[in-house]
Amino acid sequence: MGSNGFVLVTFDTDFVQLAALYGAPPKVLLLTLKNPRHAAIAALLVMNQAQIQRFADDAEEGRPAVMELA
Repeated sequence: MGSNGFVLVTFDTDFVQLAALYGAPPKVLLLTLKNPRHAAIAALLVMNQAQIQRFADDAEEGRPAVMELA
């Protein structure tokens, strides 16, 4: 998990810009689905759980602070 204990999940690209400027924490998981239903978001997160966990756990300096899921 990110060093502060959470990963921000959002559709808002403003958080991506903040991560580019300041880096992590927090880590940002950007969802790029168009008009999704809650079930589609949940399915995407569950389907990518292992990849998201690796992203969240990677605290190495210089590693990406943003992950995009579509």
